[in-house]
Amino acid sequence: TIGTLPTGIVLTPDRAHLLVLETGHQRPALRILDAQTLATQRTVTFVNAYGALFPDESGVWIANTQTFGDQITHVTYAGDVDRTISLPIPFFPSAIARSPDRRTLAVAGDLSSDVALIDAGTGTIRARVLVGRRPAALAFAPDGRTLYVALRAQSIVQAVDVARGTIRATIPVGRHPDALAMHGNHLFVADSDDDDVASITLADNSVRRFPLPIHASAYGESPNALAIAGDRLYVSCGAANAVAVYEIVRGGLLPMGAIPTGWYPTAVAIDPASGVLFIADGKGESGHANPDYKPNTPGAHGYIADNLVGSIRRVAIPADAALRDGATTVLELMQHVALRDDPVIRPNGPLKHIIYIIKENRSYDQVLGDVPGADCDPSLVMFGAAITPNQHALVARFGGFDRFFDNAHVSADGHNWSLGAFANDYLEKMWPANYAGRRAFYDFEDGAEASTAHAGYLFDDAVRAHVSIRNYGEFVTAGAQPIGSSRPSTSTSPTSTGSPSGNVNSIATKRRTRCRRSRSCVSRATTRRGRGPATSRRRPWSPTTIARSVCSSRPSRTAGIGARRPSSCSRTTRRTAPITSTNSARRSTSLRPTRSPACTICTIRRSACCARSRSCSACRRSRPTTRGLRPCTMPSPQRQRPIRSTPCPNRTM
Repeated sequence: TIGTLPTGIVLTPDRAHLLVLETGHQRPALRILDAQTLATQRTVTFVNAYGALFPDESGVWIANTQTFGDQITHVTYAGDVDRTISLPIPFFPSAIARSPDRRTLAVAGDLSSDVALIDAGTGTIRARVLVGRRPAALAFAPDGRTLYVALRAQSIVQAVDVARGTIRATIPVGRHPDALAMHGNHLFVADSDDDDVASITLADNSVRRFPLPIHASAYGESPNALAIAGDRLYVSCGAANAVAVYEIVRGGLLPMGAIPTGWYPTAVAIDPASGVLFIADGKGESGHANPDYKPNTPGAHGYIADNLVGSIRRVAIPADAALRDGATTVLELMQHVALRDDPVIRPNGPLKHIIYIIKENRSYDQVLGDVPGADCDPSLVMFGAAITPNQHALVARFGGFDRFFDNAHVSADGHNWSLGAFANDYLEKMWPANYAGRRAFYDFEDGAEASTAHAGYLFDDAVRAHVSIRNYGEFVTAGAQPIGSSRPSTSTSPTSTGSPSGNVNSIATKRRTRCRRSRSCVSRATTRRGRGPATSRRRPWSPTTIARSVCSSRPSRTAGIGARRPSSCSRTTRRTAPITSTNSARRSTSLRPTRSPACTICTIRRSACCARSRSCSACRRSRPTTRGLRPCTMPSPQRQRPIRSTPCPNRTM
């Protein structure tokens, strides 16, 4: 075993050592192992790190992600940090590639939705190319003139003209492309939520897609990394606990079989000379309970995210017959059962009503481990019948599922397992950094594009099947749509579907302060980022100051930060005294200006300037400037008295 969530693995040129990058909940580190014994030789720690390792002739590049100091770091094969290159903020580097002539480094920004082209000699950024949402992988064409960018959220690959810094072509692929590998005049793409590998012919950008050799009756293999050795393509399949193997043939890929692995493989390295394959297992060899963990004790050991330690396997490259047998073994271990043509949950089916209550962050044994006759462990009970009488009464009356298994660990993946029976690769790799305080962005419980699995969620199925549903708050976010609607799918796959993701709601949302003359309800407020469509954006709100307003103006899906507001509202607003305590009454009677947006760093609404300001007067930190925007010269606004709020007529939640 090693540290938590190894996601990068590289064999040194002399084949004597193996470099492993750990990016999980524990402190990120680069671990140098003996390639023969897998014993640790040296460990280099970082404040933060993400993704794969990107090797060159002298060492590896690491995406060193920090909240206020993104950079890429070069580490020699001996483990010495010899170079760092700073990046703009916010950026969150997610992938690195180097041009064939070694003159250009390309770095993708997960949060900035662009690619920085860096002079490899001086470390200066020559250009920034705006691309689509959630770039996950980069690869240069053999001639170095074109850079290919896999965009996870939009399920496309974009071809960038390196010299001009423009988009040359947009190539639709499978759902959520996660990794790229160049081979001659073909580019291979791992479609992580469509369980296949796409092959792009560089000459004409034509695409062919090849299902995984272990493709089961249901989706959920998560191909997440690619490695090529000779005429073989190795594909790490995280959720299948396997490495799929193809033979690269003229015109495509020939499935050969699979290799069983440990828990959630994330990377592969090959030593053809020794006939050895190295596999990084993100969650190691097994899991275990943590009954000694004290959640209310600061610094307590045994937190679930720290228990998910990874492992490295060194296996001989199997023969073709062994690969075929391995695929059979993997399918048996996955325990997939063929889908029925007449599912229990269907219109006019045997069930009239289903009440689904989600109780978070507790395992079966912690709550129901004392149920007589059940397959459970009473020693793990923490909230037994004396504490949870209602849950035990439901089990006694209706029964319980004591043999129900999933891979959920925390809230982020647990809610996705509860609603979609799956947590995809984006979610699995991003939540540890978020829970460790190294990534502030949390997009795991709102149906965000990158974190939504192939089939969506239970309420998506219900809407598609015209089954009525009422949702009392699960996955409900700002920007939701009316029941029965869905946003367009970002995938070109005919089997992929868009996800309403929170569009079935029944609780009215109160419009918040500064909404009374806006075109849109704050709950629906949207803003455009780059060239992509409008995305949801929460606006800060003080619980001591509530606005009362019903605006009949039609909501605008593109209205957001800096949007012009109508000069008048067609409905009169009644002003009342603020609902607040005595201590906060004085400060709450003065509202910040209507047009001032929230600071992107501290999330505090700025009070002295409008949307075009470069700095935040609250936290004194400068915001990243946007091309074409200049400092704001707007005078200080007049003070406004707060007003109460009523439910917004334009949407329900």
